[in-house]
Amino acid sequence: MYKRLKMFVHAHKHISKTDDTDNNSVFFRLGTDLVENYYEIEIPKLKYNIVDAGAKNLSNEDIWKFENEFDIDLNTLRKVKGDRNASGFKLNKIYEQLGIDVEGTKNSSEEKTTRTYNIRVKGNPDLSNILTMMYGLRNNDSTDKIGKDITVWLNELRAFKFDTDQNGNAAIISADIKLADLGSLMLNGSYRGYGFGTV
Repeated sequence: MYKRLKMFVHAHKHISKTDDTDNNSVFFRLGTDLVENYYEIEIPKLKYNIVDAGAKNLSNEDIWKFENEFDIDLNTLRKVKGDRNASGFKLNKIYEQLGIDVEGTKNSSEEKTTRTYNIRVKGNPDLSNILTMMYGLRNNDSTDKIGKDITVWLNELRAFKFDTDQNGNAAIISADIKLADLGSLMLNGSYRGYGFGTV
């Protein structure tokens, strides 16, 4: 199992639209499906670049603002799910923890920083059995509900820091027992623990 997920996010507006008060967020959903069993990680307020056609010599940090980057420890997702289970919250409802501070690094450097995410979980998602993912942009303005004119790029989803501390194990048992004239008994079973992967 990997320990972290990272992805760059860029958002920009045209130079004539310099208002940075839009309440837009970007989210990343992953799970066994996208409706009943998933985790959702949300960057609650995007930081915008203002696009100027004459701008030159922009750095990577100018384009890919570190505040907009997904950089999350997968144990944070497990913890939110564990909190939900311990609270007795219904599995078929969306459970959320808002404003979670997560330590990470800035862009491709090793400089440490803290980002804030909203994390939601529904159903019983399993990080060892991710079948689908979805990215989206959410307009959170509750007053005007007017469409927004922005551009968002998402780039380089990657899993990293392989967890070598968690050695998984698995077992298969099969038994065929003959009970004299009474008959025969066949038993089959299997077990796969956390951290055990297949190629």
